[in-house]
Amino acid sequence: MARQTKILSISLPVGLTKAMDILSKQTEQTRSELVRSALHEYIMDTAEDRERFLEAYKTTREEKTISMEALRKKYDLV
Repeated sequence: MARQTKILSISLPVGLTKAMDILSKQTEQTRSELVRSALHEYIMDTAEDRERFLEAYKTTREEKTISMEALRKKYDLV
């Protein structure tokens, strides 16, 4: 059966690595599990923000043209 994961090699600052190792022990997760979880959350948050922004943009475009700052405030995208 084909492998369902891909091995990556990354470089991290020493301080971040130490913090990750501490968290790894506290949560009883491997480094890989922590990185997978953090990356997944980041991607999901970014996707949600993008969707909210596009919806706000479409709605606002139908109403009138406003500045990016006003758009962010109106739809709590700050």
